[in-house]
Amino acid sequence: MGRSTTTVDDALREVFELGQTELDAAMTIKGNMPNALFGRFLRVIDSSGALERLDEWRTADAAGSAGRKAQLSYRTVLMAFLLNSYWGLGYSYQELARTITHRLSAEQAERLGFDRSQGDVDDWYHRAWRTMQRVLGHIDPWHQTGHLGTRLTGAENEKARNKYDLDREHRAHELSALLVRASVEMLPKKYLSEYRGDVALDSTFMRVLGFNNPNDYSKKALKERAHLPKRDMLNGDYQCGWYTRKGDHDGSENVSKSIPGYEADTTVLIDTKDGAFAFPLITGLSFHRPGEIKNGPRGTIEQHAAFTDKRGLVVVDRAFNGLRPHQFQETVRHHRFETVYDYKSNELGNQGSVPGKPIIIVDGVPYVNRMPENYIMISRWHAQGKENPATGVPFTEAERDAIHEARAPYRLKAKGRIGADGYQRFDYPNPRSYFAFDPVTGRATQDNPTGSVTIGLDEQVIKQLQKYPWKSKEWRARYGQRNQVEMSNRLLKDHRTENLGDPKARTGRGFAYNYLAAIMATVSSNIRRIIVGITKLHTTDANGEPKKRARKRRDSTGQRLTHAATPTSTNEAVMPPDDTGE
Repeated sequence: MGRSTTTVDDALREVFELGQTELDAAMTIKGNMPNALFGRFLRVIDSSGALERLDEWRTADAAGSAGRKAQLSYRTVLMAFLLNSYWGLGYSYQELARTITHRLSAEQAERLGFDRSQGDVDDWYHRAWRTMQRVLGHIDPWHQTGHLGTRLTGAENEKARNKYDLDREHRAHELSALLVRASVEMLPKKYLSEYRGDVALDSTFMRVLGFNNPNDYSKKALKERAHLPKRDMLNGDYQCGWYTRKGDHDGSENVSKSIPGYEADTTVLIDTKDGAFAFPLITGLSFHRPGEIKNGPRGTIEQHAAFTDKRGLVVVDRAFNGLRPHQFQETVRHHRFETVYDYKSNELGNQGSVPGKPIIIVDGVPYVNRMPENYIMISRWHAQGKENPATGVPFTEAERDAIHEARAPYRLKAKGRIGADGYQRFDYPNPRSYFAFDPVTGRATQDNPTGSVTIGLDEQVIKQLQKYPWKSKEWRARYGQRNQVEMSNRLLKDHRTENLGDPKARTGRGFAYNYLAAIMATVSSNIRRIIVGITKLHTTDANGEPKKRARKRRDSTGQRLTHAATPTSTNEAVMPPDDTGE
């Protein structure tokens, strides 16, 4: 945003009515939150529409039933849950009761509609628990199955799945979308002026306590069964799945070392051109068992698209372009985003053709089907260690990159952006710029297409279609920014912030409870990221320039390495991607 003329305190007060010192104190002190900041937190909940939807679901679910009148409102328990997340106090009912009893001022309790003098911490524990059970019941897809703490046999698990309530799951996703969106909208729009529309999407694992849920079938039996295998659910949270680092993360690889828990999908604002965006806010959140990512990613993209009309790149790892097109790629293109994908070695090379057109998709981008075989297959050959006939040794990375560069004249050129229907126009390359080979005979040909062509939503085309050729210079620069969503997920789980990664901080059980904890952690983290982003942008050095942290790494002479110059010079250097998968 260039040179700042606004002080840090002025910029923070514009949003939170408090300066930097006061906000630091509000994060450090576990209670006595200043009323101005308390009001901003409460406004997120009140403006989200979540309370109205919960009331509608309560009316729908209460038909023909009677129950004890709640002594705490939905608004109160959601607010207390959010405050505990921001203070790093965890998500236990005990801490929820302590916040309601001791950490809110009398004035704040009154704003929430209760008199905290009417009972001790035990009284408020039971009242908060009952209200929270009502909240969770509205969004619990397993509500027709037995109580949590029950262990299910494989047969009982299949029966429970048959009772799974998709409507309640949809409610949970809606509640997530409402609250996350409200937290993102706390950021003044002026700070999004330089946002280009790029977003990274990834899944992160959330462990729960207790036994893992082993599969009671061998791998051979799994392959023979066309339908979902029976699986014993030995964890007290029978609704969770089991996770392994390898494979599809669904516990089918090395079952004995699987870990019980859930996965959350998150979309994060990034900048693939100039490095880390100052406000890496989470714009979409979805929740599921490990490995079961059929619908979650699509939902997070839709949440993100509803937040902004800017359309850039969607950067993901291999798990997402491995989905079936109607589960992910169609939605991405309908919302007019382009993608940055990675591939397994057996997915490289010829990835499909455009029906009725002389166009093939190679390493993610469209080329005219007039290239020699080595131009088409070089990426796969190199990845799989195939021998180069000319040298007698496997193709080197330099040889692969040279062939990548040589095939550039065969590539189609995008003509404008993706349309609202997901279709995109391209120009064929100039036939004079390349030497053409007939795709059937392999012989030289003069039969070369010209003009423009529209590529639609054919499944074999859009499944791997992306903006830049795999491993090209442009691809490397953009794909490297995927680590920003990994850093975002680590921040969510860090014990110094929202502590979502510690299963001991989540003493409740079940899909609905853990999902709500993830929602509140996301809302809290977005508020924290807004404070940090504003502080960074408006912190200046003695010359009035945005201040940057000195780099720890040094060159061979012992001098500190300098930061790469970026238009938004307050951004920190981007960390290299890790291999944690979380």
